[in-house]
Amino acid sequence: MDLTIPIKAVGKERPRFHPQFKYAYTPKKTKEFEAAIAAHFSVYMRKHGYITEEGPVCVDMTVYNRVPASWSKKKKQQALSGKLRPVRTPDGDNILKAVLDGLNGVAYVDDKQVVQFHFNRLYNDKDLINIKISEL
Repeated sequence: MDLTIPIKAVGKERPRFHPQFKYAYTPKKTKEFEAAIAAHFSVYMRKHGYITEEGPVCVDMTVYNRVPASWSKKKKQQALSGKLRPVRTPDGDNILKAVLDGLNGVAYVDDKQVVQFHFNRLYNDKDLINIKISEL
């Protein structure tokens, strides 16, 4: 499975605790991002006839961040050529966690099946996330 989603990457936020009722909940921003990832992948899988993986999988993810408009032409060129890489928030591991959690029950039964992953982060003219999932 190989899908590119036109969405800005969001990192997995820490759970919040309700002070009055004393329970934990996932913040809205994270929940919406995970739902968007799941929805895109669900449509893609139905369209191409893929089924939910039940064995070990490899996830290959590339996150593309939009080049800031305030940068000079020279700096934009360096970013788009790969000489400059996005070193900013959200952290790569938090993005990975949010995407893997969003794919639970859609691309695979549970994210514990992910036994190998590759993560890459680059600049682009648009915010995108490319996700490739292969069975091992």
